Amino acid sequence: MDLRRSASHPVASLIAILLALSAPPPARATEAESLVEAFTDDAALRGVTVGVAVAELPDGHILAEHGADRVLFPASGAKLLTVASALRRLDPGTLWTTRVHGDVEGGVVARALVLVGGGDPKLLPGDISALADAVATRGVRSVRGGVIVDATRHDEACLPPAYDEKDTDAGYRASVGAAASNFGAIRVIVRGSKRAGRAVIVSLDPSTDAVEVHNEARTVSGRGEGVSVAASALDDGRTLVTVRGSLGPRRFGLNERLRVADPDLLSGYLLAEALRRRGVTVDGPIRVRRRASEPLPPELARHDSGSLADVVRDTNTWSNNFMAELLFRELGRGPAGEPATWERARGAVTDTLVALGLPREQFQVVNGSGLYHATRISPRAMVQLLVAMAADPEHARTFRESLAIAGTTGTLSHRLRGPATRGRVLAKTGTLDEVVSLSGYLTTRSDRHLAFAVFINEGSPDRTSALRAAIDRLITRLAAL
Repeated sequence: MDLRRSASHPVASLIAILLALSAPPPARATEAESLVEAFTDDAALRGVTVGVAVAELPDGHILAEHGADRVLFPASGAKLLTVASALRRLDPGTLWTTRVHGDVEGGVVARALVLVGGGDPKLLPGDISALADAVATRGVRSVRGGVIVDATRHDEACLPPAYDEKDTDAGYRASVGAAASNFGAIRVIVRGSKRAGRAVIVSLDPSTDAVEVHNEARTVSGRGEGVSVAASALDDGRTLVTVRGSLGPRRFGLNERLRVADPDLLSGYLLAEALRRRGVTVDGPIRVRRRASEPLPPELARHDSGSLADVVRDTNTWSNNFMAELLFRELGRGPAGEPATWERARGAVTDTLVALGLPREQFQVVNGSGLYHATRISPRAMVQLLVAMAADPEHARTFRESLAIAGTTGTLSHRLRGPATRGRVLAKTGTLDEVVSLSGYLTTRSDRHLAFAVFINEGSPDRTSALRAAIDRLITRLAAL
């Protein structure tokens, strides 16, 4: 359904009349409009750009709006576009399968063991360990040709669009790949050693030779000046983590997630290391293949991902950029098994949104996560998407259940915890340095169902908490209708 105002056309005018006749009572709309007007007058919003749209379900009539046609950055609210497109375009039974292939003779793999990436958005170290278990139970005792990570399901552009806007090594800015694991990142934990004069203690999770640590930090008497960590790429594709600074004895330093240089290569190292822990000798290099070059040897083991419903729930509830970008990229696979590309992914999501009736001029798809100055959409179009998905008999429940629940789960677990909103608001959060957004569904005190989108742009990090609180006040007041 199209939530745009009717154009000057006889048919459009007739539609407008019919919509007006079936619209909710004026008093109800007026009350919602008053709440939105009060929100936009909030002192916390001075100097920022605001867009709001609130609609009644199931018919989608707009109850209140402000700047609803402004095409703004929703930040992680863009994940709603990715998830909706995945649900509409992929089979509900979709699984992403990671496989291990190799020629085994007498317990020996004379050539390389091949780890074939299937595009799993949530491939974890434990899953790779399970693959190693399965390989070992096949009687493999030695691998002489190393490990090849076959990442040919995707093209060679591993960094999502717009991710080059900032050169941060934070884990939320991870590259993706067909065989990528652990969300493309590694956790670094630093603490002071027992005695002054020694190097600080650096731990990696998972522990792997895919990451080399250069530890320049020392344990000193007193508190120390603190420590910092930085990740960079080595020439061989591995990741270098450099630790600097000082800590007092036994003092905690930090616990941070850092992006790895090549998340496909990380998976290859994790497989080789898991095999060695099971007594399998692995000799030879660990490398990544991004272009198909030769037929695969026989399959030895496989791991299936969680269901599509599981993947979209984790993506939205926890606002996982890595999962969103892998899901987005999977939508860019070509016919006849052609590698996935970002360009095809953008086209697939754009086509899906147009098919749902969103005005093409009110959104622009750039990436799947909403990170940086990328995907943009108007609040009106976002609400239209929410209304359309709520009316989708096949996907409405899965889409709704992918959202964080106010005061209960995910990125809303510590927000909107009052009795009017706790458990009654399901939404997708969005936060960047200059963006705060919230889009989703709420059930009011009188059991009316609303869809809403609230976008604030041109903010700043020091105002994020105040802007978020202003949005929460609006949602709480709407919930009281």
